Amino acid sequence: MPTPPSIFRDEAIKQYKKRKDKTTLTRFMPFPVTFLLWVLLGLVVLVGVLAWNEEIPIYQTAPGIILDQESPGSTNQHNTVAALFLVGTQAAQIRVGQLALVHIGTSKEELASKVIKVEASAISPNLVRQRYGVVAQVVSQPSIVVLIEMKALPTSTYAGSLVVANVKTGSQRILSLLPGIGSIVRA
Repeated sequence: MPTPPSIFRDEAIKQYKKRKDKTTLTRFMPFPVTFLLWVLLGLVVLVGVLAWNEEIPIYQTAPGIILDQESPGSTNQHNTVAALFLVGTQAAQIRVGQLALVHIGTSKEELASKVIKVEASAISPNLVRQRYGVVAQVVSQPSIVVLIEMKALPTSTYAGSLVVANVKTGSQRILSLLPGIGSIVRA
């Protein structure tokens, strides 16, 4: 029985086999798009490395008052001293020598100072009011008194002024602030 004639032309079959032997790479995206995606991946990796290495400071905020020369705790006659009132849980991280950024009253200006003394025990709000003359709104819980030294500030002008201080207690990585990733980084 003879083989039936092929419905394909011999020339078409040769062309098909020739194309099949040739290796071709498939192109899913044009070159500019591929290049931009690689650049974007590089930027993401760079930002990740920066977020891993860079740290931001952690502050404890506390109200306080600038002491006059005769106030208890005002041991230094040349520099102005302020007393900060921290709740017991906040004061656990405060150490002598730490940086404090102070705002006097409602001023936007920040003055750099440092912690010079941390009292060992908490005192009652009534005792704070008696010793330092602080109004009831400033201190409402038992507090630990922290003294900070503010250089180049005239005591006579600012004595009795209310202050708000941010005491730097440490730092943490930027990456630890991201939800989910933060628990992995801290571990």
